[in-house]
Amino acid sequence: MRLRSVQRLMLLGWGGLLVSTVAELLLRGPYAAASGLGRVFDLSLIQQSLDERLGTLLIVRVLLLAAVGVFLSLLAGQAGIGQDPSDTADLADAADLADADSADAAEGAGAAAGARQELRLRVWLGAAWAVLAIALACTWALGDHASVGMQVALAVPLDVIHILAMACWLGGLATVLVGLRRTEAEGGVGGTQVARFSAIALCSVAALVGTGIYQAWRGLGSWGALVSTGYGRLLLVKIGAVLVMLGAAWMSRRWTAVLRATPEPEAQPEAQPEAETGPVEEADPVRRAQLARQQALRADVVSRRAREALPARGRLLRSVLVEVAFAVVVLVVTTLLTNSAPGRAVTEQQAAVAATQNLPVNVTLPYSTGGPGDNANGRSTSPSTRPAPA
Repeated sequence: MRLRSVQRLMLLGWGGLLVSTVAELLLRGPYAAASGLGRVFDLSLIQQSLDERLGTLLIVRVLLLAAVGVFLSLLAGQAGIGQDPSDTADLADAADLADADSADAAEGAGAAAGARQELRLRVWLGAAWAVLAIALACTWALGDHASVGMQVALAVPLDVIHILAMACWLGGLATVLVGLRRTEAEGGVGGTQVARFSAIALCSVAALVGTGIYQAWRGLGSWGALVSTGYGRLLLVKIGAVLVMLGAAWMSRRWTAVLRATPEPEAQPEAQPEAETGPVEEADPVRRAQLARQQALRADVVSRRAREALPARGRLLRSVLVEVAFAVVVLVVTTLLTNSAPGRAVTEQQAAVAATQNLPVNVTLPYSTGGPGDNANGRSTSPSTRPAPA
């Protein structure tokens, strides 16, 4: 896949996350104060938002995204993203003009040093990216339902894993979706690259399912909360969307296998070794005819697979598009879930209210006998029980 496309995709994701984070920080104050959008830049409301834990986490997220921007710039410079291919061609032409012996010696030493330097660079960039990704995920986990309630020490790390797995899956899907719009010869992704991502996506899905089951149990508390609370009903919608995504992912794996086993349309049949086309072939007409039939059969197989490559790519593109579409649905429902009270909390609150309605209370009633004296009028107190709600 073309490096420029990868660069644009990364910058688009980084810019969208930065803009949405700043917007959330500015809109937090007017939302809490139930005021209009005219007070978005009200410094007093912004200060109130910053005094909250969520506001602090949003500021931390902005700072981390600034570090991510520096990281992406470093990655673009060191990895050669966006480098014009003509520059590489010019360097190669210049190397060809050098002396052959000295060029070979310098090339061997430079290749070894370059390999060591590239390995160190990859290790450092990978470690830095892992730290930034985990830190960013923590800004969501610490401001979400995972940071309150029961088993916080376990819920927060699992929520971080859940967020990272979803980011890995959706980010890879977006990359594959962009790469499938071109053939491999045009700079798109090929069957091998898609198969490599498919293995990573399988691990991400396994992490998502495991952590998602725990989060559902922690947030619901009971099976009845699935249908009796708004949180549970939203969770059912999310589960349905995830199941559709898994079905589309299964189809994507099937078409990935077809695409990987099928050459691109530009592929040509392999030439026969010289040993098979030597004097034996000239001396034996039967052998020559047999080799001709084998070559024709091989050419037919390669041609048929080449014709099947583009349909497989198109079907894979459509299945990945379905995954991405329902991933957007999952993200929207997840946003609604974060703003809803967990089903466990709602159920416990309803149980507490029902219990207080059945407790005995003292009822005081005024009375009057109509007779003379101080005891003719007064108040009478007697225990009573509140009826349970119908």
